[in-house]
Amino acid sequence: MGYDVPAGQGIVPRGTERAESTGSLTPVPCYDYASRESHTPDNPVLTKETIIMAKILVVDDSPSQLANLVKLVEAQGHEAVSATNGMEGVEMARSEKPDVILMDVVMPELNGFQATRKITRDPETSHIPVLIVTTKDQHTDKVWGERQGAAGYIVKPPDEKDLAARISDLLG
Repeated sequence: MGYDVPAGQGIVPRGTERAESTGSLTPVPCYDYASRESHTPDNPVLTKETIIMAKILVVDDSPSQLANLVKLVEAQGHEAVSATNGMEGVEMARSEKPDVILMDVVMPELNGFQATRKITRDPETSHIPVLIVTTKDQHTDKVWGERQGAAGYIVKPPDEKDLAARISDLLG
């Protein structure tokens, strides 16, 4: 579950603000990626399900890298679903309809570049932004990823704040 922490005011759940005069929490307008609904102070739905900001598909064949990325995604308040190779990632993109995909490159069966190309060129999934997260740090790899339709490229290990900012940017 994600929280915003205003300086000196303790933990405040996303979708709320602390009233200056009373210190109580007040619902504020927010978009719930889990239910695809907007919530306003007149319609504040702050349950476990609505505090989840987005569904993120993490695709990586390394169990330790996958676990680390899932942990980072969940620490931001997002729901994480995972796949262990490119083909499984393409299938899960179709079935799960995530809001963002984090894609490794070096994987068996279908590499991340090939999977990204399939996802970004499929009418069912072309709207889903793919962020490549890989150890491949050459400029040519970044250019090739963009040519396959990737919306961004981060070199592993990702900086937690940078990853959070990139995901936030992709969510709009």
